[in-house]
Amino acid sequence: MKSYRVHGETPMSDWGHAMFTDNLDSVIDCYVGEYVYSVDSKNLVGIDDMMETIVEKMSECYENGMLPVSMESNIDNGTEIEELANLFNPSDIVMSAEAWDDDEMTMWFWANIAEPSEIYGFKTNDGAIVFDENMIERIGTIEEIA
Repeated sequence: MKSYRVHGETPMSDWGHAMFTDNLDSVIDCYVGEYVYSVDSKNLVGIDDMMETIVEKMSECYENGMLPVSMESNIDNGTEIEELANLFNPSDIVMSAEAWDDDEMTMWFWANIAEPSEIYGFKTNDGAIVFDENMIERIGTIEEIA
């Protein structure tokens, strides 16, 4: 199964990741960019398969005062760590990418989950998050695909 992204010359964000959706029409209709990119889910690790690791690392970082302020304040205000961790698996990545729309959470995930585990692509509920541009294929322009 493929997931898709519409973006400019490079598929990567300024934060070093690329967000994809399984629904090609939704990115063509909602995003501005010239090129359509895809990633194949067979090359990705399920974010649900990493959830225990995410929760454990988040708990460890919280206990040691090493969480970004935005994440720590959520927990301090009563958000359960599991609930916060679930933001890494949004239910509708086009309407709200949840954690992936937050620079601190994205950078925390990179530094504490993706890079140490050497896993650079994750399958979410309805899309994907990729940290390695080499995993991504440019499949054409919007005009060619639409």
